[in-house]
Amino acid sequence: MSIMYPVVTMVFLTFFLSFIVLFARIRSVSAAAVPMSFYEVFMGAEPPVYVLKTTRHWANLFEAPVLFYVACLAAMALNLDQVLFVQLAWAYVVVRMAHSFIHLTYNRVSHRLTMFLLSQGVLVVMWVILLLHIART
Repeated sequence: MSIMYPVVTMVFLTFFLSFIVLFARIRSVSAAAVPMSFYEVFMGAEPPVYVLKTTRHWANLFEAPVLFYVACLAAMALNLDQVLFVQLAWAYVVVRMAHSFIHLTYNRVSHRLTMFLLSQGVLVVMWVILLLHIART
């Protein structure tokens, strides 16, 4: 079971959401909600909520998920070939997908927070496994 499959899936989730951001921004200009010049330096008229939400969500994929990528790369570098670690990586990706779905659709904060906390919990467990592996070697 390769750790690269959940990593690649997470990367493609990020690419997919970058297109969602792009289409939201195009929509905002097409609907004359903001002028094209707004996107030069992101100043001027306040963009619609759907632009703010998609942009913020996409930026979030470069925050905590960075720790996921580092953990997976460290696991590969350390030859940590545990089924549990790969399963946790998949769990992280699935929970982040759920988080994305919730945030970009009905956006109930309590549901989104639950997914965020679950993803952070999985990430902490992955890092504890890494630390234990390092301590044993």
